Amino acid sequence: LSNNDNPADDNPDITTKILQRYKDIKSAGQEIVLWPLVDPKSFKVTKFFLKMFKEEDTTEEGDFVDIAWAWSFEEGVNEILEMIRKKSYPKRRRSRLPLIFPEDFKIGVDLYSLVVPAFKPTAIQLEAKTLCPVKLETRWICEDTGDYLAPQDVDLCVIYGGERVMMTKDEKKSFYKLDTPSIRVLG
Repeated sequence: LSNNDNPADDNPDITTKILQRYKDIKSAGQEIVLWPLVDPKSFKVTKFFLKMFKEEDTTEEGDFVDIAWAWSFEEGVNEILEMIRKKSYPKRRRSRLPLIFPEDFKIGVDLYSLVVPAFKPTAIQLEAKTLCPVKLETRWICEDTGDYLAPQDVDLCVIYGGERVMMTKDEKKSFYKLDTPSIRVLG
């Protein structure tokens, strides 16, 4: 994207550096396309950009094909927007919520977030010598004996009515899940 048809201002040193950088980018397999940000009739490609595109944009007879006049500003912007749309990520469903009507008629409704905050990924702890990921392990220790406790020895409790109620993991899971979340239309 450029609105300057002569970015080097006729300075031979800058022109040489830009052309060398252009050749390096082309040799790396990258594609460079010129989109003028001004009216193409006022953008003179012959001032500078002809030196870049002259070698690759010639016909078999060696006549230069003036690529700067091939598109207008609007076509260039539309092409850029099309590339941006291709790079957009598919939207992920946040959850599914059944919509239940009388007579057991159900419709599945998918819920999406319009704006999702981007967070830094969680840090991975590495061992200093080998740079391998560290495996974290949690073990419970008995206060009285100092022995390691097995998973079945650990009791879970929920504070209910000001008292501790002991329960297993399965009981705790069933306690929090009373029914599938849904919207029930009555009538």
